[in-house]
Amino acid sequence: MKIITLLLFPLFIGMIIGGFASGNTAMGVVSIILLVIDIILGCVFNFLHAKKEANNFVERVACVRKGGTAYFSVKEVSNSVVNLKDALLVLSREEYNYVKKLYDAFSLDEDKKLLDQRGFLRLCVRICSQYDLIGEYYRFCGGCPFADDFSEEEKIEYRLRAKSILRKGGLFSAEWQELQEEFEDEFYWMIR
Repeated sequence: MKIITLLLFPLFIGMIIGGFASGNTAMGVVSIILLVIDIILGCVFNFLHAKKEANNFVERVACVRKGGTAYFSVKEVSNSVVNLKDALLVLSREEYNYVKKLYDAFSLDEDKKLLDQRGFLRLCVRICSQYDLIGEYYRFCGGCPFADDFSEEEKIEYRLRAKSILRKGGLFSAEWQELQEEFEDEFYWMIR
């Protein structure tokens, strides 16, 4: 249904232009009305699709929590553990830009992998710890249970090293991966 609304959009634009260009005002007005209806339907379909996807994710998390398995992508998990609006409000511009860059990189990974509870937690930790390496994750996590503010002073040294790597364009470089694993071992060992 979504594809139909996308295909109809240029058709209605053409009808509007054609109607007014030929002097047929009635056709132009009807075309505008049809275009508005098409836009509204597109918005409704997008909303319903997003709601369905969110419910599906929650159901899969519940299944894993009960000891089952489910398919998850890095993109889905990252989208569920970060609140970019909060990040924009609480982080420095530089930190936010790096968080956004990491978020965008994670958003490219849509491959779903079958995970059990341990695998799912491991994926969450891997993602959350990288955000935490950039900035105070507990401030923009959207209520993620892995975030805490107890050891923030101890994380400063790691974050300075992370920014140095990121300033050189080293996101996901070997140096970044090494620092991230060291950071995880230090602060996320209880969840690994």
